[in-house]
Amino acid sequence: MFKCVQGAETALLWAAINAVAAEAPLPSSIWPWQPVVDGKFVADFPSKLTAAGKFTKVPMIMGFTTDEVTCKRPNSGDRSD
Repeated sequence: MFKCVQGAETALLWAAINAVAAEAPLPSSIWPWQPVVDGKFVADFPSKLTAAGKFTKVPMIMGFTTDEVTCKRPNSGDRSD
């Protein structure tokens, strides 16, 4: 599956992302690609696992980025947005 995605044209990937987002039954402020608790790969909601101390204890740096995807989206050349 990943080889297929890695070899895909960027425009095709953006079209697929936008099509899924448009059909997602979620408010526009919520990204439709959320973790899915399946009981195996994702055992429970990350917030519950963290509260229960069930996570790998490794050093990490955390932060917040207000505008992290602007540099990744296709640019139409129009700087008005």
